[in-house]
Amino acid sequence: MKALTVTLRQPAQLSTSLRSDGLIDTVSHVPGWVVRGALAAAWIRTHGAPERAPTRSTFLRLFEGEVRFGPLYAGAPPSPLSVHRHKYASEPACTTAYLDAAASGTFEKPAACADCGQEWVPLRPGHSPEARHVRTSVAIDSTKHTAKPGQLFSRRRLRSTLPIRDDSGRLAGHAVATFTGEVTGDEALVDSLATLQRVRIGGRKTSHGAVTIAFSDTGATQLWVRDDGVLVFALSSPAIFVDAEGRPTNAPTDGELSRVLGCDATVVKAWTRWDTVGGWHGASGLPKPTETVVTAGSTYAVRLADPPRANLAALVAQGVGLRRHEGFGHIGHYLMPTRSAAEVEAAAESLAASVTEDDLLPFVAFRYAQGVIPADLADAIRAAAADDSLVAEAAALARRYGGAFTGARDAKKAEQLLALPPAKVNAIVTRLEQ
Repeated sequence: MKALTVTLRQPAQLSTSLRSDGLIDTVSHVPGWVVRGALAAAWIRTHGAPERAPTRSTFLRLFEGEVRFGPLYAGAPPSPLSVHRHKYASEPACTTAYLDAAASGTFEKPAACADCGQEWVPLRPGHSPEARHVRTSVAIDSTKHTAKPGQLFSRRRLRSTLPIRDDSGRLAGHAVATFTGEVTGDEALVDSLATLQRVRIGGRKTSHGAVTIAFSDTGATQLWVRDDGVLVFALSSPAIFVDAEGRPTNAPTDGELSRVLGCDATVVKAWTRWDTVGGWHGASGLPKPTETVVTAGSTYAVRLADPPRANLAALVAQGVGLRRHEGFGHIGHYLMPTRSAAEVEAAAESLAASVTEDDLLPFVAFRYAQGVIPADLADAIRAAAADDSLVAEAAALARRYGGAFTGARDAKKAEQLLALPPAKVNAIVTRLEQ
């Protein structure tokens, strides 16, 4: 497996379907089938048409099965569809900004966030509004050399350079647009692609899509096997699945997975979204068949009968579904969005600062010594906020600190505090420590 980085030298237009409103659209990444087609065209320009052996056999090995071309993304690939976020912006009181249903024993998400009460909704990929722009042009009459009446076209393109802005939003410069993904196959075959020149991607190849390519080593994709023997993986590209009758379905069959993994495997949960993929085949001048696919980010939980024996490397190398060598069915690194340490710290500080004197007043009695809450009591309350079974222990410790005079009252106060959302409890304890 090699990492492939593509750098745009010109704007690129990568369409997967036709629209009826005259706008030629583009996707915001480089699909695997575009990578394959671009490298195949460059190979033919370099080595000539593959009509006879041995060039024909080499071409077939590269582009008809032995090498698989994954999608290229400007950043991280789409997050797993099992990951959920708050319906609206998360609040400082929230201990987590994301929730992954694949980590749950029942594979279900709670109805609402325990801290702020917001509904959990599927996380959808975001796109940079400045990564694409619309270019409008006209068709030129070949005899009059003027614009043809009514022949106005608009196309959405990927920019070859992206604006860099400072903290105030002002333009501070530009950066080249780069896309990175993985190519899987025999190392010698993949290395031979690095020598290709004049590579172009997408449509309008006379004025769009010139790129430079670079290959580098990359680590193997690691799959997530839970402690209970359930394998969880997410797609980094769309995938085509069919049932025994050839009808579209949203998950690989148990038989396919069992054959590749080398042990009995059963799909127990799928988080998917439907889409269609078409496009244009430049070599033949014909439209490609429109396929019903599940989108990148679709996630599957698979119960393994014998996890230690499961051949996870083979599953990553082969992929899942149909037309895998064309760029479909790639399994990606499992990416769970997280807030950075700085964001977590900033949220905690913001929440502590939002605690009012009225919030603190019922619990100032916990400042037993030197005007602050004792460290062991603070730790006990924080632990009880995370684990309800420890509430009685924290209340008993508050009772001991209160002694004969206020012990019963302080135990009730501890239970009252622990009835609040966990994030609020932590914020109040932080203020009591100050």
